[in-house]
Amino acid sequence: MKMEKEEKKNKKDVYIDHFKYLNITHIIFFSLLVLSWILLIVTFSGTTFWYKYEDDGIKVQWRFNEVRIEVGSDSEYIATYTKYGSHEASIFKACISFTILSFIVVNVLLILILIQIIGATREQKHIDSQILKKSIRFIPIISFFFAFLSILICLGFNKAYEKDCKQSTTCYQSIFDGGFIGSTENKYWGPGVGWITSLIATIFLFFASILSIFNYRNINNNNNNNNNNNNNNNNYNNSNNISNNNNNNNNNNNNNNNNNNNHHHHNENKNSLHLKGNGEDGANQI
Repeated sequence: MKMEKEEKKNKKDVYIDHFKYLNITHIIFFSLLVLSWILLIVTFSGTTFWYKYEDDGIKVQWRFNEVRIEVGSDSEYIATYTKYGSHEASIFKACISFTILSFIVVNVLLILILIQIIGATREQKHIDSQILKKSIRFIPIISFFFAFLSILICLGFNKAYEKDCKQSTTCYQSIFDGGFIGSTENKYWGPGVGWITSLIATIFLFFASILSIFNYRNINNNNNNNNNNNNNNNNYNNSNNISNNNNNNNNNNNNNNNNNNNHHHHNENKNSLHLKGNGEDGANQI
């Protein structure tokens, strides 16, 4: 009966211990990953532009596979990249590639977290492994690194556009004369929705990486403390069992000694009576 109670208690401790992954910090961590996942989808979507230029009714937008030119509200032209736009295309294709890599890593991370949550709700202790926890702890850094490279590469668009303009008759000189973001009285140039959403996703992944590193380190420390406490409790229980066994052995030895002493005294009394009887018979014979 006692063993059954201890077994139930251990199962309950394991079950409660697993739900340490569902605290407020982990909820924030998981939410940041989901938001980053959504923003990254928007970033490499085929309808999202990474850079734009506006000048008196003319709007030009760039993305990884085409350039869209809008003149007024009625005219719209779509141009694909040729050898005259190779540097621009290279910039945006590199940005999209690193964005997709970051997206893949976030997907892997979300799957690992869901596996951990399922393990907690079903009391699967083997899912709570060190490999899984270390993976969840450090994988966000990889995703953040890829997303960060994506926004950094896009900052080189102005130089790439300037190189392409040397081989083209249609150029907007303000883009490469100014910085990545700039404006004059009637002109504006700067990042489009794709770069902005990538930047926000990168910020979210940065904070998710910090939360992951420090929070999962605390969990590992708590696990080590719990293991040490369990070992100490086991050692204490073993010591008590050994002490109880020794006491039982001593009691058994004492009982055996008492039985031997009683048996010895009984034999002595019997011999004494036998000698006394022999003496009385001899006196009668005399």
